[in-house]
Amino acid sequence: MRETSISAEVDEVELEDGTKVQPVSVTFPQGNTIPAQTQDQRKTTDIQKQEVNAVALMCNVSFCSDIPLSLCTTITFTDHLYNRFQAKLCATADNCLLTVWTYMALQCSKQHVVLKTGVICAEEGQLQVVLQQHHSPSPPSVPTSLTPSSFDHLSSSNKTSESETSRDEDVCPSRDVTINPGVPEFPAANLEDGLYCQSVLLAVERSVLDMLHHLTGKQIPGMCPSLSLSNNIDQRTNQLLQQHKAMLAFLRVQGACLCHVRPEYLLDKQEFNHWCSLQAIEEENGLDSSTVDYESMSKRSWTDVLLQIYKVLVLRRVSERSLNTTLNQEDMDEILPFSSQPLYSNIYSAWELRLLSWLNMHYQHMRTTVWGTGGITSARWIVNFHLDLADGLVLASLLAAYCPYLICSHFRRMYSRMTSLEQKLHNNIIVVQALNTLSLNIDVQPTDLSDPNPVQMLMLCVHLYERLPQYVPLHTISLSGGLHRMFSKQVRLKNPTSKPLKYQAALFGEEAHLFSFPHGPTVTIPPKSSSGLSVQYSCSFLQLAHAVLLLTSTSTFGLQASALAFNLKTHISHITPTKTVKCESPCYQLKLIQLPITNLFNKEAEFRVVLVESRFNPLEPEKTIDSLSQQTSKTDSLEKTSDSSFGKELEGESSDLKGDVSEFCCVVKSVSLKPGQADTLNIDYLPFHLGTKYCSVLLVCPRVGDMVYMVMATAELPLPSLLTARPSSNIVPSLSSSDSGACEPMLSLRCNAGQVCEEVVCVPVVNAAREEALAFWGQHTMNADEQRRRMLTGTLHGSTVRATAAARKLTKQQVQLMSVVSHSEGVEYSVEVSLPELFTLPETVTIPIGEDTNTPQLHPAEFEVVDIPVRFQSNSVGQFQCQVVLRSWWDTRVYLLEALVTSQDRSTHWDFKALAHHSVTQDIPLHNETHQDWNLQAKLCGEGFYGPKVLNVPAGTRVCYPLTFHPSAHCIVMGKLCLHNDCDSAKHLFTLRGVGEHPLPVDHVVIHCAVGQPTHTQLDVPNYSHHKLTLQVVTDLSIVSGALSLEIKPGHSAPYTVAVSSWKQGKYSGLLSFVATEDMQEAEKDKGNALGRYEVYFSLEIICEPAAPVGVVDVRCAVQSSQSIEIPVSNLHAKLLMLDVKLDGDDLTGAKQVSVPPRGTVIYTAAFSPGRVGKSTGSVIFQSELVGEFWYELQLYALPPPVMKLPETQCRLGKWTRQLIPLINPTAETLKLTVVNSNPRNYTLEMAGSALIVKPHSSTELGVRFSPSWLGEGNHRAEIAFSCPQLQEWRCQLSGCGLAPEREEPVSISCVIGSQTYIIIPFTNPTDLPATLSITLTDDNPSGSPRCQPLTKGKGVFSIPLKYTEAVQINARASLDVHVLFSPHSMELQQTWLCITMKPLSSNAASSTSSMRSEQEMSSVSWIYPIRGIPMEAPVENSLGVIQCEAGCQLEKKVDVLLIGCVPGKQDQKGKEVSGVLKEDFLCEVQSDSGAARSEVESCVSAFVEAASRKPETGNVTISLKLIYTPQRPHRCSAVLVVQCSSGELWKFPFTVIATGPQVDDVIHIEAAGLGKTSAVGFHLTNTSR
Repeated sequence: MRETSISAEVDEVELEDGTKVQPVSVTFPQGNTIPAQTQDQRKTTDIQKQEVNAVALMCNVSFCSDIPLSLCTTITFTDHLYNRFQAKLCATADNCLLTVWTYMALQCSKQHVVLKTGVICAEEGQLQVVLQQHHSPSPPSVPTSLTPSSFDHLSSSNKTSESETSRDEDVCPSRDVTINPGVPEFPAANLEDGLYCQSVLLAVERSVLDMLHHLTGKQIPGMCPSLSLSNNIDQRTNQLLQQHKAMLAFLRVQGACLCHVRPEYLLDKQEFNHWCSLQAIEEENGLDSSTVDYESMSKRSWTDVLLQIYKVLVLRRVSERSLNTTLNQEDMDEILPFSSQPLYSNIYSAWELRLLSWLNMHYQHMRTTVWGTGGITSARWIVNFHLDLADGLVLASLLAAYCPYLICSHFRRMYSRMTSLEQKLHNNIIVVQALNTLSLNIDVQPTDLSDPNPVQMLMLCVHLYERLPQYVPLHTISLSGGLHRMFSKQVRLKNPTSKPLKYQAALFGEEAHLFSFPHGPTVTIPPKSSSGLSVQYSCSFLQLAHAVLLLTSTSTFGLQASALAFNLKTHISHITPTKTVKCESPCYQLKLIQLPITNLFNKEAEFRVVLVESRFNPLEPEKTIDSLSQQTSKTDSLEKTSDSSFGKELEGESSDLKGDVSEFCCVVKSVSLKPGQADTLNIDYLPFHLGTKYCSVLLVCPRVGDMVYMVMATAELPLPSLLTARPSSNIVPSLSSSDSGACEPMLSLRCNAGQVCEEVVCVPVVNAAREEALAFWGQHTMNADEQRRRMLTGTLHGSTVRATAAARKLTKQQVQLMSVVSHSEGVEYSVEVSLPELFTLPETVTIPIGEDTNTPQLHPAEFEVVDIPVRFQSNSVGQFQCQVVLRSWWDTRVYLLEALVTSQDRSTHWDFKALAHHSVTQDIPLHNETHQDWNLQAKLCGEGFYGPKVLNVPAGTRVCYPLTFHPSAHCIVMGKLCLHNDCDSAKHLFTLRGVGEHPLPVDHVVIHCAVGQPTHTQLDVPNYSHHKLTLQVVTDLSIVSGALSLEIKPGHSAPYTVAVSSWKQGKYSGLLSFVATEDMQEAEKDKGNALGRYEVYFSLEIICEPAAPVGVVDVRCAVQSSQSIEIPVSNLHAKLLMLDVKLDGDDLTGAKQVSVPPRGTVIYTAAFSPGRVGKSTGSVIFQSELVGEFWYELQLYALPPPVMKLPETQCRLGKWTRQLIPLINPTAETLKLTVVNSNPRNYTLEMAGSALIVKPHSSTELGVRFSPSWLGEGNHRAEIAFSCPQLQEWRCQLSGCGLAPEREEPVSISCVIGSQTYIIIPFTNPTDLPATLSITLTDDNPSGSPRCQPLTKGKGVFSIPLKYTEAVQINARASLDVHVLFSPHSMELQQTWLCITMKPLSSNAASSTSSMRSEQEMSSVSWIYPIRGIPMEAPVENSLGVIQCEAGCQLEKKVDVLLIGCVPGKQDQKGKEVSGVLKEDFLCEVQSDSGAARSEVESCVSAFVEAASRKPETGNVTISLKLIYTPQRPHRCSAVLVVQCSSGELWKFPFTVIATGPQVDDVIHIEAAGLGKTSAVGFHLTNTSR
């Protein structure tokens, strides 16, 4: 065999743009010639050995492409004899990690992703991310470098330029040769690339469900998702192959690189083996399933398919929009080291480069924010998805960029600079915890992040890229309420889908623990509906709280919704202070405020004390309270505590709030309180300006909560200052120093009434009170070091202290005024006088600003003064005090002036009024406004006036003089009171007038006595006067007797005996008076006293009990009836006896008087008419002054009413009749009668419910219906029982008798000739037994006939459409409807009789009843119904034509209608026909067949008969009608004129009525009032309807 030369050819590949390329080349490194074999080699016959010893020819296949390309081509090998052998080649070149993952697995330890200077980018300095050889003896350790992607361009990973591996490099790894090289295989797990591929497989398996959620959603061509697989393996294999082929074709169109994956590689093992067996039969070189590792092939094929699905449907969603949302372009250019153009990397696509840029952007931006300045991470570039993400810092920065609320709770605990693998694992554990918290974890474990796989990390980054923007709060929810209150708000969530959604809520942030979900963190939203989630906030802090509300959807119902994030922000709308303390203090006076505080929380806390002052109440609803929230965080500028630096104050730094001065101070910086502990906080208040000021005391504890207390302090006018005057005779010398401490400094004047007093007062230039206050405040606000220094240097009371304090107390306005006002000009004060009508001062005064002094003590007497003229004049006597107020922008001063005016005496009048023998006291106020005590001597005259003789009024106090008036009788007394002041010899005169009114009774006396028996009672009669009195006894009661007069010593009481004797029983009231005699009154007048008559009286109440009764009478009577009572009365005297009669009892009546003749006897009659059942007691009393009183006791018994029996009633069988039961209520109460019926079968009560109401003193009737159930009396008895509490029970008995039925009322039926109609005759079996019916129609009147003759067949126009008319069975009390047909042939009036005969059937249950009935009662019973048939002519179509009228008008039309047929006239008693007809024989009306138009037609159309005539030769009748048509609105409808004769015939004449539209009644002219203005016009409407 000679040598053979081999050549190879590869087909060209045509791209999408039409160009052809040759990316595959075949070379023979050892030559393309196969040497010839020797003779010994050819002798070998063993095939196996021949294959082993065959000479191999090495050829290299190279694939190189500058663009992503996936192809499947053929390599053709040709020898020198033109023998050809073809080999299929599948090759893929792509710059996507999801495509070259197998290449990465092979080169994971040899090549790294690095940055290098771009060779294809136009811009200078642009870097590329490429995969190149990394010559390193061992993997880098963690402490030195976690990634080769550093900002240092001079690192070793970037120095290689010649030996780099680009995408053009041929890679031919040395691998074991497989049996089927064209079949994809999964690397074994024991190899290095096998471990890499195994992690990729796990990532793909974890992400299948996530990728399916992001699929395109449209149906893949050629695939039917609802197609069911066949049970036949041939058909099932073909179905699966078609589906896999369609899926691969769809993915290749989308850009998937799957040329090496064939549809059969995706089959299950059973179908794959079956497919291989079929291929072995069809093709000689088919694939043998035994030579294929199915597990490896299927795993590799499905992994590639799923990765390409993720690539074309998920990865391509990454856009550049999110790269421009956070940073500006300059920052992006500095942070992003590379471009995201498609060909800027041989390993990463444009979407992967965007993800890397996204990671770089957020990492560089957030690394300083998350880890601060001390532990900030090093700067670096993220160029891969595994090594650069292994430490967890990049992912933490990414999560912090979108979820900054996780920084404090999670990411601050991470190691920013790691030195061990444990620290790296610690970081990744925190990252996984954050992902789990956000429900973003796709089953990634911390170990997966510590030893990452690029594919898995790429999928995680894509997942975060899509989901993290949902976690950025876009809306803010504000919760407002009061401090220490629980307020909530509801977040309304809507579900627009058709499936339910379930959200899990979570709160994040440093203050998230203050928020809660009162109804739980889970909310379920029904489909197409909405639900609410309540968020609750417990407000315990003044600072505004912030948190983030995150709602993540759970897939319980199979629907994953987007996450929702909201910012939660609180706002304190109102604050109710825990306690409000009000105080008042004069200006320049220190006030110690003791504020009680209590720890309202259940924890021990140390509260920081913060004072916030303002001129308005910051807690009012209309005021803003945000400033209080700021005080808790800005205490350096707002806190008013004693730790302020005095050195800063000397430099001019002011701690006032908003330009206002500080007037509150607290030396306590903080206070520690246990739960519920109470304490007192001392606050100093030193006001310098008038008005009300609010101090909010904030007790702040960041750990427990804040409390707010309010102090409302009012600065009043300062205390009066010392005022001097130029020497004058009108000036009263001031008090001594010993007394000055007990009174206010005051300048006193003295003058007479009407005198004009003009003086000059001296006002000090320096306000001593203000200077003292400034000195105190300056010392009080010093720190300890400054105070010690000034004490050592002796400047503690120096002027610099006051000057510094004064500078701090100046407002902004005062500082401005101070800069323009010089000391020489002074300050202008306004002068206010409290008594301007008496005191006159200048309106303004100018006082220069005093110079500072260094004296330790301020002596006001030594200050410079300013003279101010004062003028005083008063025409009245008294002591007048005036307050003078000097106001300016600098300070406020108060001075007191006092004037004592003396003149002639004047008096004051007082009126008193009191009941006789009672006193009234009036306090006369006396105000001593001087500085000396008053000693007043009282002189009082006047009868009945009393008061103290001496009264002491201390200086500066107010004392009342008690003046009492106590009259002893009904009188008018004049008096006088004179108060003489021993101090100034002044007199105060008062004229008095006292009126003594009629007295009240001394006592109310109740006397019990018996008739005819005297009773004595003793009374104590008082004498309130100062004289001995003789009283006359007067009474208005005739039964009272006693002494006629009574003498009583002054101021004593005397007994008086009263005798009572009555001849009749009863209750008497009256008065017993004791009146002084006239002689005594005249004596009093002679003494000059205007006294009335002395009188005292007693009110008497006499109860006279009756004697024993003459006799006792028992009286019994039924209710609603009357019983007479006869009582004999005898007269034993010889003259006529008149007796008054009193009846005691509600139901007793009788005469009021009775006369008894001399020595005679009369029977007195009374009536007892009870209205209520029961027992009572009454009496009949006879009274006369001649014989006295005697009476009889009555025992009254009211019995229930007797049984009422009504007369027997009779009724026809099958009918009913009514009976009335009278009911009378003689009582004054409403009777509610409960009615019970013993026989409801035959008797029915005509009432609603079971109770009947009868009003007082009225009557009513109850109707009872009787319907017999058989002939005769039978069981036709009943008892109606009425019961109520008043009557107990009243019965009424009823009885009835059933009679045989009579002929029923006639029934008429009308029908058109030639047609038929029917009438229904209802029949009911009235008995309690079943029966048989016999139904017959007869021509003859069966009345009186024992048997009905049926109609002659063929001649009758009436018929019964029943199959059986004999022996028709009917149950007891059952009903049957009998139909009677009527079909007339002429206009002749027809008549028939329907006879229904019923015969009861005997039964065992009724055997006893039947035995009691007679034979006649058990016989048949018949009901006869007369039926009259009225034939009618067929109505002529529109015989009357059309009646047309305009709506709103009236039309009258006369028409004549012809009545064709036999119309008989009236008949006389003898049966002779009367010729002629009358119009009264006919009735007419207008009807409508349409129910909707019936009411309208009948209301607007009416007809009247005007005349009627008959032609003798034809017998036809013509009637003249008058039609009146009055339509109200336009309409069109059909109507029928119905004419009926008195004999029964009926005619119908149809016609049509048309109402046209009305004409225009009037034209309304509306004149426009102007453009844009409204015009109106009025008009009247008239109702024309009837």
